[in-house]
Order: sequence, then structure tokens, then C-alpha cells
Amino acid sequence: MTVLARLVVVASTVTVPVALLAACDDTTTVVDCVVGTHHPPGRHDVCVADAIPPATMARLRAAARSAAQDNGGVARRVVVVETSRSSMGRALGATVAGPDALVWVVEVGGSFRCGRECFGSPPGAAPTGTAIVEDLVVSTLTVSDFSLQRHWIDLSHLGSVHVLR
Repeated sequence: MTVLARLVVVASTVTVPVALLAACDDTTTVVDCVVGTHHPPGRHDVCVADAIPPATMARLRAAARSAAQDNGGVARRVVVVETSRSSMGRALGATVAGPDALVWVVEVGGSFRCGRECFGSPPGAAPTGTAIVEDLVVSTLTVSDFSLQRHWIDLSHLGSVHVLR
């Protein structure tokens, strides 16, 4: 067999598996973003660098740490999304009172027992949860709403999810 004939045989056997692999292109890859990056809206397969000013990121991290400490826990995971208060309310299934301002939705993961936000609850009966969700008004970075959730909430449909911790 000539060298040319051998190359044709080898090329034809390699082409078939490549064609079969190309047909398996319907998989979705989910990537966990690291601190300082985020998923663009609607994409979980890529991470891009954050465009949040460092001073704002520091204040958002401080708010997350404070919320965790005030509720007997430690911030193990922190993500933020910039959105409107009404969109945040719809995501949580809550009624939002007051003006519809731009807010940073801060979600803090950990193990928490509701602290001073649950005034009137006896200490042993205070609600517990694994996620704190609060919103901070973008212009002032002051907390305007707080909730303690039993499960982590996917905020990606509200905008770009930025990973702070």
C-alpha cells in the first residue's frame, strides 16, 4: 500500500469520530465565578471582570459582614446584583413599599438566626435560614430592606451577579 493510500485510510477513520463528537454540542457548562468577576445576564458558562468601583465593593462587603454578624453567623458567600426595588420584590415574592429606586441586592450565604430585625420573637423562636437578602440604595448604600431566607436564591435573572466572596 502506498503512503498516499495509507493517509486516506487514516484520515477516513479519524473523520468519523470527529463528526460524531461535533453532534454532541448541546451541553451547557456552568462556571463558578471567583471574587472580582461575575456572570453576564443569562450566561452561566463564562465569567467577566467586575466594573464595580473598589470603594463600592468594600462597602457592599462590609454590609454583608455586618448583616451576617447581626444574625449570628459568618458571611461564607456574598453576591450582589444592581437592579430596581420592584424587580427585587418580584424575585422574592414580596411587596415593596416606597419609591422604586435602584438598589444593590446583597445575598449572603451562611447559617443565620434572625437577630434584631426579628424584634418581638423570643430568642429560641427566632427564624433561621441559610441566606440573608438585603437591598442597599445605590445612591447612599444604606440598607432599605432585609429578609432571611431558608434557601439560596438565584438572582441572575435580575442582572449581572457579582461575586464578592
